[in-house]
Amino acid sequence: MDPQPTRSGVTAVVAAYNEAARIGVVLDVLTTYDGFDEVVVVDDGSTDGTGEAVSAYPVTYLRIEPNQGKGHAMDVGVLHASTDLIFFSDADIVGLTHEMIRETVRPVIDGTCEMFILMRNRNIYYLHMLMTFIPLLGGERALTKDLWLRLPDRYKDRFRIEAGLNFYAIYYGGGLKYRVFKGISQTVKEAKFGFWEGMVRRVKMFRDVISAAWELQRHDVPATVEARRGAVWRIVGSVIGMFVGLFVLGATLVGPISFLQAVFAEELSADPNAPFVRFLLLVASSVSTPVLVVIGVGLLALNGLFFAGALIRLFTLGRTREAA
Repeated sequence: MDPQPTRSGVTAVVAAYNEAARIGVVLDVLTTYDGFDEVVVVDDGSTDGTGEAVSAYPVTYLRIEPNQGKGHAMDVGVLHASTDLIFFSDADIVGLTHEMIRETVRPVIDGTCEMFILMRNRNIYYLHMLMTFIPLLGGERALTKDLWLRLPDRYKDRFRIEAGLNFYAIYYGGGLKYRVFKGISQTVKEAKFGFWEGMVRRVKMFRDVISAAWELQRHDVPATVEARRGAVWRIVGSVIGMFVGLFVLGATLVGPISFLQAVFAEELSADPNAPFVRFLLLVASSVSTPVLVVIGVGLLALNGLFFAGALIRLFTLGRTREAA
């Protein structure tokens, strides 16, 4: 992507729910970072004195009642912000530094990507080839306000938000980047709420993530991406069809009965009356050699045409860039 003009202004947004004992550690860092125009704390219906803890800091404090979930609280914070860029931070992290914030915000300011995710220090994240399969769910991320506004409201709901942002940054935005930072961690749900309640909340979080990912793949995939997937499946199907054609021709050249007996020798030795093998032998014995040749050549030719057409389609679509 070509670099875009430098963007102006960054607002830090923190969504908090019952984080009175932990949010001070985060705000100590955010409020002393000189790159933020404003720090906004959105209290999502806390009942533990989170508001009192926040009042000791020079931040904008917004309160929601009743509790409506992380995604909605983040939305309230973004809609309040007047800057082009947003930096999200969870309220319960430990180890965040000014340098981490700077490294997270800079690529978005420079326009090299539309969202940058600060990944926490988990050993599995260092296996880079696994990152294709592991959802990037870090709460600390910088992004453009435009990307947020582009995301449908149905994904700004509890823990569906991060999967939605990732998807729209990749398919409808300027892309995303990430980096794993050592030294940053989070208070786990089981420690905050107790083992059983923490487990229930974790299961609900995974449910939100999975449901969002499923819905995104079913309803939000760009038309060109959907077409590419269709072309790939046609290529796979045509390759299988050509192998079947070669199988038929090979059987014809060797002799259908001898060919099948050689291929299924193990099955026939275990069960001389194996139904499927016996069915194939019956069919082979009832079809003439010229007919088998026509079938084999026809399968090869027809699937070869399908393969060529799908390959051309895939190549053409690969050169089509989805509009943001």
